[in-house]
Amino acid sequence: MAEGCWALAGLAVLTISIDWLKDLTFGQQVELVSVVAGVALLIVSHIARFREGESKNELVGGV
Repeated sequence: MAEGCWALAGLAVLTISIDWLKDLTFGQQVELVSVVAGVALLIVSHIARFREGESKNELVGGV
């Protein structure tokens, strides 16, 4: 999971350093980075959920 955090940080740095972002206001840059980070976290959480779903834990669940 730590690799995902580093990838997310790298993506944020890459996004900020792109030349066309200079035309955006600071608020727009923050919004864009936030949206990209949110989408990345959503993808990572879905992957983690499906991986967890493959291994059943008898201590968790219903009766």
